Amino acid sequence: MFSEALGIAGFWAHFKFGAIAFVAALAASPLVGVEAAQDSPAVVQGVLDLRQSDWNFDTDGTLPINEWAFYGSRLLDSAQLQDPENRKPDAWMRWPGFWQGLPSPEGEMKRFGFATLHLTVLLPEPSNGLAIKMGRVYSAYRMIVNGKIVAEIGTAGADARSTIANTREVLIPLPDGAETFDIVLNVSNFTKWLGGGTSYGSVFGSRDQILQSDLVYERYIWLYAGMLLILGLYHLGLFALRRNDRSTLWFALLTLSLFFRLLTQFYPFLFGIADGKYYEIASDINWFAAYVMMPLIALYVSSVLPDDYSRTVRATMLVIGFVGCASIFVLPESVFSRGVEVYIIAGLLMLAYSNYAVARAIVRGRKQSVLFFIAFFIFCSTIVISLMDVTQLVNTRELMPLGFVVFIAVQAFLLSQRFSRSFSDVETLSGELTAKNAHLENISAELAANNDRLERLDKIKDQFLANTSHELRTPLNGIIGLTESLRAGAKGPVSRQVDGTLEMIASSGRRLATLVNDILDASKLRNSDIILSRRAVDLHEVVEVVLQVSQPLVGPKPLLLSNRVPVSLRMVEADENRLQQILQNLIGNAIKFTPSGQVDVSACEKGQEVVVCVSDTGIGIPKDKYETIFESFEQVDASTEREFGGTGLGLSITRNLIELHGGRIWLNSTVDKGSEFFFTLPVASTGRVSGSGQNRSAKALQDNDPCELPAVASGGRVRGGPPAGLSATFQAVEGVAAHSKMTDGQAETSILVVDDDEINRHVVSNFLGLEDYEVFEASDGVQALEFLENSRPDVILLDIMMPKLNGYEVCRQIRARTEQSQMPIIFLSAKDRTEDLVVGFESGGNDYLSKPVSGPELLARVSTHAKLMRAQEDVLKLEKLAAIGNVTAGIVHDFKNSIGVIKGYAEMIAEDNADAQSESAEFAMTIASEADRISSMAYEILAFARGETSLAVDKLSVADFVAEFLKAIELPLGQRGVIPVALTTDLSLPILS
Repeated sequence: MFSEALGIAGFWAHFKFGAIAFVAALAASPLVGVEAAQDSPAVVQGVLDLRQSDWNFDTDGTLPINEWAFYGSRLLDSAQLQDPENRKPDAWMRWPGFWQGLPSPEGEMKRFGFATLHLTVLLPEPSNGLAIKMGRVYSAYRMIVNGKIVAEIGTAGADARSTIANTREVLIPLPDGAETFDIVLNVSNFTKWLGGGTSYGSVFGSRDQILQSDLVYERYIWLYAGMLLILGLYHLGLFALRRNDRSTLWFALLTLSLFFRLLTQFYPFLFGIADGKYYEIASDINWFAAYVMMPLIALYVSSVLPDDYSRTVRATMLVIGFVGCASIFVLPESVFSRGVEVYIIAGLLMLAYSNYAVARAIVRGRKQSVLFFIAFFIFCSTIVISLMDVTQLVNTRELMPLGFVVFIAVQAFLLSQRFSRSFSDVETLSGELTAKNAHLENISAELAANNDRLERLDKIKDQFLANTSHELRTPLNGIIGLTESLRAGAKGPVSRQVDGTLEMIASSGRRLATLVNDILDASKLRNSDIILSRRAVDLHEVVEVVLQVSQPLVGPKPLLLSNRVPVSLRMVEADENRLQQILQNLIGNAIKFTPSGQVDVSACEKGQEVVVCVSDTGIGIPKDKYETIFESFEQVDASTEREFGGTGLGLSITRNLIELHGGRIWLNSTVDKGSEFFFTLPVASTGRVSGSGQNRSAKALQDNDPCELPAVASGGRVRGGPPAGLSATFQAVEGVAAHSKMTDGQAETSILVVDDDEINRHVVSNFLGLEDYEVFEASDGVQALEFLENSRPDVILLDIMMPKLNGYEVCRQIRARTEQSQMPIIFLSAKDRTEDLVVGFESGGNDYLSKPVSGPELLARVSTHAKLMRAQEDVLKLEKLAAIGNVTAGIVHDFKNSIGVIKGYAEMIAEDNADAQSESAEFAMTIASEADRISSMAYEILAFARGETSLAVDKLSVADFVAEFLKAIELPLGQRGVIPVALTTDLSLPILS
């Protein structure tokens, strides 16, 4: 039931140990009041008679003054007390004590008032070296001995205006040679809430003996004060090093409040100050220390046991303490001290509840709660005893420092245990981290090697595709040229049937030419070889041309193509040929994936940009494909059984071309309802614009025109910067470069820093700026999730303690839609307990760093996780390269279909005209021969993709090869007016092998 397997026996053993230590310290302390021997002389009805006593002050010690004759509401001197009317006192006042309720001529005494106390001391012989030690009498008094004023502490008056308060302990020497001391004490109190009198006793005896006792007493006070000061500063230092543990802060402030209370309570005695010069300042500090003590105790216990302490109790004590402290600075002591009863009652209730909370923590099995309960119970007991002493329910001395000594000793022991356990945990975690780092280094080395291999393969693939595309252009140009020339009647008129066949051959050739151009463009974009020729372009006219060219793609579909671009729209700054290519790709895709309905092209102006929209009513695109369709060789349906063909290069080329123009592209789509592709182009510096055009653009926005959409729809990817409309919180950090040091075609490394503390975000951003990472910031979890709706950073640095959503919940929501390998999350928090690390990893985190974090460690962790993520992407690329064989097979399939059509029809024409020995038959056989060449190239591409490329060495007649080549190009050259040189038959050329 109890923690650490203590049980009842263990609890009792700890309790007995603490009780014995406390009693031993209590017995040894000079702060505890010591009663005189039972047979010592005592004051009886205001008279201390030593004439018949053999009491020796030098050997037997001092005698307590425990009673005075009391005269209420009067300030009398020695002569007035000799008057017969004043012979009889109003009452006998117990000392130490207070006069509330004692009789006076004006009725019962109240807390505030004045009175005279009288004591007679009868000695057996003339006095020599005697004195009276007076405690702190509230709140001012004047002592008259044998008719002479021997001491005046403050100014005793008959009202608050004439009274000057000053309370301090003082040693008052008595005149030598007297056998009787007639001692008169005029006391006034108009400030202290306890009333007139004292909480501390007075003694009568040898002056030297009292001074010796005071010296020991002073040393113990300095000892307690120094210990409290050192421990308070020590715990403040601990808090400065570990700010996540606020218990050390509250404990330090509690210790310092006790230090200042002790120091200001005894400052005249400790510093030998004989006047009331600093009384008001010291009194205010003493009251302030007393008022903050109870709230600090509540804060300390609640921080040690956060799950077991009521927030309501803590808040109540904070309010009471704040009101009490504030009243000190705005109200006189006579007023604010009257509310101290409420404070004491609330404090005692809080102490009782705090002990209950600690006991409940024991029942719940909290670590170290038993030992903490014993120490805290002893400390609370000393507080209660000290309050009882102040109110004279018991007669002790100030025990609170003594109880706090026991509490401090236990606190130091618990603190040492906590640090020992923390170091053990750190050593364990460091060992595990070292092993993981070694493992990560091995993986990183392997991935680096794989990455280099992938880069080489990627470059070889690009070079191969570019070279092959160039080689394909020659036979394709020959096929298209021969076909077009036959259709034009270069070798005589052709029948309608033959003309249709030739149109199919030309169409297939153009389709292959488009594919080759796409491959070349993709290669140029990869190598940044495309240079734009920008000028002012009429967007309406370009759209009109592209729609006319694209009309044959519609075929028999019930599909309407519509140009909704305003004629009066301002011109855009673009490369006209590339703009046509962009529109052809988007419109061609829309036609391909729209069985019926319509394809619309619209545009409107937004600031210095024109937003173009290509919408359709086709099959739509799922949201999880919004990003991937813009990658090379990616399609919504990439299976071999897909309904729609293609290589997946069109949208990738389109996006890159748009970004070269300084624009961006995004989309909105609903499956089975259609898609809308949006892209932006800059407005030309010159170009027409009319009032109607402006009205049309404004009206489009008001009438919910298709081009009126947010700057980026969900899932869209923006290369030119963060999407418009996002909060400035997500902008790249000023002063930090937005480009990573990764080169060779790798993507930039972007970091999202999520922390509610602006300074922490700035520190982390500065560290990351050393490596030129692109840094984005979010001040809480909600903003981070909003940012991730539209962007995808490479690594996330996530704080745990944040408003609205804590880091754990943010991580869980991210992991619900993103795998750990796709987006590493590194927790960066001041919480460093083992339990925090476990929860962080269970929430889906990849790593955990404790604040304050060193810059090199942060950069090393971020770099490692970024490399791991890149490596994972490279693995996917490797899989993608492995799948290129399938993609290539699909391309070859398209080639073979088209080539098969070309060759089949060419052979049919040759057979139909074979008997006539016409030139048409000769042209047809040339086309069939070129088709064979393309077919051979297609098989070579497939073999290369599968790693089956090899050389087939054979003997070759150069003369035959040249003759065949000239024959193939004779017709195209003849159409251009070029006559090829005939090859002489007697030319002797070698046979090559």
